[in-house]
Amino acid sequence: MVAIGDFMSDKPSVSGAGDDGSEYKVLGQEVIHLKFVSDAESMKEAKSYHPEFVHQHFGDAETIVGYKNLKVTLYYSDQSMYIYPEIEYNRTIKEKYPDIEPDDIIVKLKEQLPNWQMDAMVFSLDEFKRRLKEQKQMKMPEGGQIGSFCSGDDRVFNVFKVTECTDAFDKLVTRSQTLALWYIDAADYTDNSDIRFTYYFIYEVAEEPGTKEKLYKVAGYAILCNYHAYLDKIRPRVAQILLLPQYRGKGNGAKFLQVLYNDLVTQERVVDVTAEDPADSFLYLRDYVDCTNCQNLPEFSVENLKNGYSSEMKDVARSKLKINPRQSRRVYEILRYMNTNTKDAAELKEYRIDVKRRLELPMKRNPRDWNRMNCGLNTEELSLVLQGSDEKNKFTMLDQMFQQTMEEYKVTVRRLKTYRL
Repeated sequence: MVAIGDFMSDKPSVSGAGDDGSEYKVLGQEVIHLKFVSDAESMKEAKSYHPEFVHQHFGDAETIVGYKNLKVTLYYSDQSMYIYPEIEYNRTIKEKYPDIEPDDIIVKLKEQLPNWQMDAMVFSLDEFKRRLKEQKQMKMPEGGQIGSFCSGDDRVFNVFKVTECTDAFDKLVTRSQTLALWYIDAADYTDNSDIRFTYYFIYEVAEEPGTKEKLYKVAGYAILCNYHAYLDKIRPRVAQILLLPQYRGKGNGAKFLQVLYNDLVTQERVVDVTAEDPADSFLYLRDYVDCTNCQNLPEFSVENLKNGYSSEMKDVARSKLKINPRQSRRVYEILRYMNTNTKDAAELKEYRIDVKRRLELPMKRNPRDWNRMNCGLNTEELSLVLQGSDEKNKFTMLDQMFQQTMEEYKVTVRRLKTYRL
């Protein structure tokens, strides 16, 4: 067990105090609860959700120090995304070790708010109740509706697209992005004054109890940055995409992404769509949606898959679905794997050789070529590639990369066989 002094370098040590004080150190993911509420009456009974990451608020150790039986509840107004923090505990470490100050939780939370939106968090319950009443006056969301769908539990969702960010919408985006810090590793706030950004917000459409008034509860969002491609073309890049925790695990993320694709494929200026440093969860989501769509194209028929990746596959995926060539190659490999008889040694070997041939290509380049190309590989990936450039390591590295790739593909194949978009 680590002593308090070991992880609080700027605070006095309690070594020799008779115990290690570990009861005052807790993992942030375990004690932080997020709740999304429509009114004050539902605050206590509302279901809570733990964040996936807390390091942006509480450091790399992801711990909160100085409280016993700590519980931090962050209430979000579900339409306007204002936050009210509630902190509960039995005692602080200062009662036992007077020279040690507990972490100032409020300060750590406020430090992660952008200076242009400090009022996103309110510290008075009365003020939060006012925000809850105020949000019910909101009518239609900003932007234009571009799609809708129903989830497996019969909830209705509408998707709105915003291309010009008003001051009010800018603030809603920023308040919503406070959630990204809890659910997207290394997330940051976007500069909403940048005209290249396009915003897609997904709302659950509900009715105010006792009335027929529609309520639009924020269910998630996606932010795309439109980079210049060539001539008058653009290449949208997914900068952030987030689905609130209460809407996950029901296929809503895939349906949301499909609505975005439906909008993008109609735009002649769009060459293809990319993603900025995508997390694994988004990779799997994109793989599933792209594979589902490509399955409907003749170029990706089972017979064509057996003949290998072709220029026809690359071109049709790009022209009809706005899938970039690197991703369409990945889609081809997933679909071919799904249609490969893994019990047939010869068929499986043919597939393995095909994938390894693609994995081997970076290893054939000179290290100076990679630096000159500024290829976008991170340090770890580049290290693996350069290790693989050594003939002695090549076969071992290729096998490791192949096995890792297959584990990723199996996730999508299982989903393709189990669910329909």
